Amino acid sequence: MKEKIAFYDEYFSFPAFDDMNRAQNFKDTYIREKVFTNYIYKFIPFTEDEELNETKIQLIRDKKLWVSNYKNFADKNEVSVRYNLLKVSEKAQVPSDSIRFLIDTGKQMNDVSCFTYDITPFMWKYYANNSNGLCLIFKLIDTNKFFPVIYLDKSELDFTDDLIHAFQTHDFKYISRLSILPWVLKDKNYRQEDELRFLCGDIYDSEDGTMGGRIAPDKKELLGYKGTAYAYEYAGIKLSDILIGSNCKDDCRKEIITLLDKDK
Repeated sequence: MKEKIAFYDEYFSFPAFDDMNRAQNFKDTYIREKVFTNYIYKFIPFTEDEELNETKIQLIRDKKLWVSNYKNFADKNEVSVRYNLLKVSEKAQVPSDSIRFLIDTGKQMNDVSCFTYDITPFMWKYYANNSNGLCLIFKLIDTNKFFPVIYLDKSELDFTDDLIHAFQTHDFKYISRLSILPWVLKDKNYRQEDELRFLCGDIYDSEDGTMGGRIAPDKKELLGYKGTAYAYEYAGIKLSDILIGSNCKDDCRKEIITLLDKDK
């Protein structure tokens, strides 16, 4: 990829297996410079779907973070990887099917949860259903699984060179770029989100788990998998407060107030 990508070009310049953990330290510093107060924010919308609303509230009671399969997101360009299939195949001397398999498998790697660095009217409007929802305020304890979103012109992105290098050299740097960049690059039209993403693929860790310890193209979709939940502590966050939207449904408002009173 010839395009310059703020933050990530330097992030991937550090050795992959480094006793000093310089890449993570660099990422931690970058994120904490944006998190002025040590807090990050997650907006939760309520709708007419009472069962879904109750599920969202129960997750808060259980101190769990919902992480989604990216296919559930509104942006159909999520995790898109643009590349020249013929060029990669010719240069790297690998079959087209192997290239497609790598890309499609990579899209199954992570589940995502979205946060932002600030509380804004834009976020209340578009991500809390016109203030019919909540803003969860979290203290950010551990940035290990958090990645900053970079906004750019996605039409100019091309992963052809990364794929060629990955197949030719098996260099972990290029494999890492392919496994992370599609998840954290968004079109500049979404810049107002000012997003920080929690990425986690631990759903594959257990052979007895939902995914049977194996990753494969389209596996989540074939299984009807929507996402999973992680304890706040595991995610590296601690719930500090909840702001209730001005248009929040009365029944949801009452449940949240009761929940907050119990935690006092």
